[in-house]
Amino acid sequence: MQSVGRRMRAQQRRSSVVRSARPARHVALVVLGAVLLLGDPAMAAAPTLGRVDAAAVVTPDAGARPEPSSCPAWVLHIPGATTSATLNEVSGIAGSHAISDHWWVHNDSGDSARAFLVDESLAIVAEVALDGVTTLDVEDIAIGPDATVWLADVGDNLRIRPEVQLYGFAERTTSATVAVRTVRITFADRRRDVETLMIDPRSGDGFLVEKRNAGGRSGVFRIPAGVLASGGSVVAEEVVAIDTSTGGAVGPTGGDISPDGSTIVIKTFTTTYLWPRGRGAAVGDTLAASPLAPCRVADGGTNEAIGFDRDGRRLAALSEGAGSRLRLLAEQW
Repeated sequence: MQSVGRRMRAQQRRSSVVRSARPARHVALVVLGAVLLLGDPAMAAAPTLGRVDAAAVVTPDAGARPEPSSCPAWVLHIPGATTSATLNEVSGIAGSHAISDHWWVHNDSGDSARAFLVDESLAIVAEVALDGVTTLDVEDIAIGPDATVWLADVGDNLRIRPEVQLYGFAERTTSATVAVRTVRITFADRRRDVETLMIDPRSGDGFLVEKRNAGGRSGVFRIPAGVLASGGSVVAEEVVAIDTSTGGAVGPTGGDISPDGSTIVIKTFTTTYLWPRGRGAAVGDTLAASPLAPCRVADGGTNEAIGFDRDGRRLAALSEGAGSRLRLLAEQW
């Protein structure tokens, strides 16, 4: 992985805004070489019971980071937590917007329609079942800026599904069976095999990333925010194709956008790609400007799922199979 660029460090030293926004323990992180970032104390308070009020969800200020100028360094930490027999085929992970250091995960095809809230020991805190839903191949999970958790039932290895679905429910912190909002998706030209769902916190749009395509390129398709808000059917719009040929033949298996919208991450089994994103840039424009990502991260193993924590300072990666280890990547400022 590339080290932190001199320009980025210099820019951060010059920025009094960034210095004031960075808690003292983040400075201690750099000095001591720690690998776990705890986030801003102002974000520590979180509901512990029941459904989460979207208005109470705290996300970082989009102005807290400087414009990206180079690739930051990420420090790998493996805390020792492993998945249980219940979490035997984790295919997606997303940082909870309600509780620090907690994650939403789900199993791949073969499980019932459900998602799990886990802590960093991978102990299950809550199990949420989707009322009246039968899934075929859930491949990823993401959380929108309105605190809706989305399960992406979009896998289609044989390219035989006439449509794929997203199922959304309001984030909560206790077990329940919940009603869902459904988005039914088709593609204009042909059926696609997709394993990645990302939701842009700035626009509210969703993005699906094709797993594999000819020549190592993977299509990225937009789901408008209005459709996510209301549910219904949509023909996904292809906005760009990215180059993941250096990450093996399989293609993207997971991805996310940081809570402040400043970083896009997409991974294959062997390579994690990062795109720094300017404050005024659209997701499609950022990816189109650099179809082969300018930054790459060594995430310490063959992992399928990846997602940011709610502060956007850490990435969590998991692979399928009971006993898989949680891998945390902490951004070193």
